[in-house]
Amino acid sequence: CSSDLYKFITYICSISLIIFSCYFMIKPSPLQIHFIDVGQGDACLIITPHQHSILIDTGGSINSDFDIGSYVDLPYLHHYGINKLDYLILSHADADHSGGASSILQKIPVNHLIITDEDKDLYAKILKLPLNNPLLAKAIVAKENTAFNLEDIHFQFLQNDEKENLKSSNDSSNVLKLTYHNFSVLFTGDLPQTQEKYLLNKNIASTILKVAHHGSKTSSSQEFLEHVRPQLAIISVGKYNSFGHPSKEVLDRLNNLPTKILRTDEKGAIIIYTDGYNFSFKTFAGLKIIPTFAPVIETTIQQNKKRDVAQLASAPRSGRGGRKFESSHPDYKDEDISFDISSSFIHTDKICTFILSFL
Repeated sequence: CSSDLYKFITYICSISLIIFSCYFMIKPSPLQIHFIDVGQGDACLIITPHQHSILIDTGGSINSDFDIGSYVDLPYLHHYGINKLDYLILSHADADHSGGASSILQKIPVNHLIITDEDKDLYAKILKLPLNNPLLAKAIVAKENTAFNLEDIHFQFLQNDEKENLKSSNDSSNVLKLTYHNFSVLFTGDLPQTQEKYLLNKNIASTILKVAHHGSKTSSSQEFLEHVRPQLAIISVGKYNSFGHPSKEVLDRLNNLPTKILRTDEKGAIIIYTDGYNFSFKTFAGLKIIPTFAPVIETTIQQNKKRDVAQLASAPRSGRGGRKFESSHPDYKDEDISFDISSSFIHTDKICTFILSFL
């Protein structure tokens, strides 16, 4: 009898092991969006579920010889297993956005370089390349509706091609929208309010907003923010910076929505995880991982696409796992989410050891 019981337990545990192994083999990885802490600058690494990689801006400094590409960006990429880039996208040629690009281009392969419609002399200088360099010659100049896809992720540039009275590089900033099922992120570079008005008639509603110009009061008008109406606003900014970023005016505008705000000067690097229907984030403040979970708000994104709304409505809800996301957003429903990013930290070897311990 004990022999039969042993065989039965062995059989059940073996089946369980196979099921667990199959689950972790076929379970899709989340889309990752890393807002890297580069001080007073911008840098964002995107890692797709199948390990394609895009870097939007690199950070850098106008008045320093510190090589942020070599000492911050590349170690960060290598830590996450990124040894080449499918796309390097520069929002504009200012050093705090493009200053690390030269080292990156020299040290790892980059399949596509996308720049904004500025004088190529500016890029030749910041990238430390001669004007006749083949990479610079092949660089894609983003125009309105320039777009590309990686897997199920859509990237589209939204800026206006007929800008007038451009006074600075900030005015030319690339504006890029990432869309993954019902989840979206709007990247705005250093776009000032004078150029935001050209975007108000476009589909800029987004789950997450990368706040323009490090939270400067010259960007992020109340009207623009109300059109975007993000659930989460990311401000990439240096601690104790001399510009007073982020400004109280912008913080007040965001709080008027209301929107949850995360800042790299307070939280360090910020990583977003999403399956396209729910998202979570963790930060590295104080060397502690602080996970928070939230469902994507259906009404703030792709409002005119019934297909995506239907997908969201039919998305499975586990009703378990994950913490609740505290939000006073009027459309937010206080419920558990189906996508619990903490599951990505479960190790199959520990599960196998646990099961085998019964054998």
